[in-house]
Amino acid sequence: MSFLARAHCLEDNDPEALARACAEHVIARIRSALSQRNRAVIALAGGSSPVALHRALADSPTLRGLDLSRVHFILGDERAVPASHPDSNLGAARRTLLDPLGISQDQVIALEAWSADLAQAARRAEDALRSVCECAPPNVPSIDVLMLGVGADAHILSLFPGCPAIEDDKGRLVIALEDPPMSPPHARLSLTPTTLNAARDIVLLAIGESKHSALARAEAAIEPVSRVPLRLLERARGGLVVAITPAR
Repeated sequence: MSFLARAHCLEDNDPEALARACAEHVIARIRSALSQRNRAVIALAGGSSPVALHRALADSPTLRGLDLSRVHFILGDERAVPASHPDSNLGAARRTLLDPLGISQDQVIALEAWSADLAQAARRAEDALRSVCECAPPNVPSIDVLMLGVGADAHILSLFPGCPAIEDDKGRLVIALEDPPMSPPHARLSLTPTTLNAARDIVLLAIGESKHSALARAEAAIEPVSRVPLRLLERARGGLVVAITPAR
């Protein structure tokens, strides 16, 4: 069954209105997590897709009224560049969301993709995520809200078509990708299908004409998941919200 059949879809021709609707959902989930578990763990999408959502969140008086000191953040994926580099997802998240909200460095689980030892950096991020979620192996921690963009090639996170971890991530929470098929070809760290599947709530940002073909390929369910990574959402156990700008 297509993941869209069970998703709550938000549609609007106005990307800013769509961002505000997504922000309301994310804030409600943060409030619920703080009430139930006294903490919230949020995974942020990279690239340009989340910029409007980040601004809507940063501008929200409702979010600012919550105890944000109990909210922790992690990037869904990161490129092997310093935070000051234009391609850095962390740098973009700091400019558009984390700094405006006054989020401290201690509240951000770093994906240190600029590290000389990517595999060790992946293990450090995995350990930090387990620590924040108070979840020891073999259990899998549940991120409260995991935000995703989607590429025109149907990749999510840094799980590109053909990536071996799509079918077998060996139970890892964070993986190192030394040579992903993407331009620019930066090495990367990425959350895994195991982490995705355990998320309590997923928000997919499929905003713009270029995303419609990826959604159509996933909905058709003809090609294997290894070629259409967006289909990993079929396996996800948590809630799912899909934000779409309608096709013209």
